[in-house]
Amino acid sequence: MATTLFMGRKCCYVLCLIFIFFLQQTNGATVQVGGAVGWTNFDLATSGPPDYATWASTQSLTVGDTLVFTFAPQYHNVYSLPTEAAYGSCDQAVATELTDGTTGSYSWAPTKGGIYYFACFKLVEGQGTHCEMGQKVAMVVKDGVAAPTIAPVVAPIPAPILPPVAAPVPAPALVPISAPVPAPAPVTETPALAPASSVVPGSVVGVPVPAPTPHENAGVLSSVPAWTALFLLSALVVLGI
Repeated sequence: MATTLFMGRKCCYVLCLIFIFFLQQTNGATVQVGGAVGWTNFDLATSGPPDYATWASTQSLTVGDTLVFTFAPQYHNVYSLPTEAAYGSCDQAVATELTDGTTGSYSWAPTKGGIYYFACFKLVEGQGTHCEMGQKVAMVVKDGVAAPTIAPVVAPIPAPILPPVAAPVPAPALVPISAPVPAPAPVTETPALAPASSVVPGSVVGVPVPAPTPHENAGVLSSVPAWTALFLLSALVVLGI
């Protein structure tokens, strides 16, 4: 998938470059040699030959642009020179004629980048050629728009597959805790008491006690303690105590 996407984008870039190239060929800029002065050996403003070197240094000519030479018909022509040395010496022997100047105009379109040399070889009696008088120009041509850098397409990193998340188990419902019920206090049974009048010392409660039987010597026995005390008192007196 990533390779297909990369190839698709690369094809789009190539098509765009081809379109730009043909657009430049048909809609390139038109550069007038010498500007308003044109192609001549004499500038009325300076009363001398135009300064084509200074003018050319301000131009930016690209493949697809058109260089136009405009001049008075029959008074000028256009030649191309193959090298800088031939350009410097105005060597017409190695130059190639582009137009004899009959129409008064010549258009030239570069097909590749480089430095191109042009000159006029019309003769001036007693002064040589127009090239020797300064009617010549060297034009720098650029190849055109640089191809854009195609950045590599990085395949997206797939997201990690996470295990399904189990549904949370609901917490068990809590039974409300009742307050503790206090244990009942032990009940101590109090034994029922018999009436005081019916309780005989030394008897068991609840057990009937038989009534005492009257004794025949009860009167004599009741006087024994008294006789004993009297006897003891008498003994004390006798003994002189």
